[in-house]
Amino acid sequence: MKTKSTHWAGISLFIFRLYLWFAFAAALLGLAANGRANPSVVYVDATFNSGSSGGHAWNVDAFAAIQDGVTAVADGGTVHVAAGTYSENVVVAKPLTLLGANAGVDPRVNGRVGPACNDN
Repeated sequence: MKTKSTHWAGISLFIFRLYLWFAFAAALLGLAANGRANPSVVYVDATFNSGSSGGHAWNVDAFAAIQDGVTAVADGGTVHVAAGTYSENVVVAKPLTLLGANAGVDPRVNGRVGPACNDN
């Protein structure tokens, strides 16, 4: 006869295995935690928040932290980082393009803006 604790341990193990299976399936399909495909382009701006994200979808393709943008973007995607100060250590574990505020601006021409700074 099973005891209550053995029964709950079995259920916990089943739930854990189910979670791992879904996480593996989502990774194979390239889905984000919200069930949608990871965007190929995301935008990071230190001033973004849930009420104001520059016309982008907050926590989908608009973030206030560089690491959140790097994590959310699809492999091979592009992370656009606005000028500002970002106090974080960023880990990039996949191929992507990281563009700062002056990407594509000719330094010989007046028109550059302040850079994005990692204050850490």
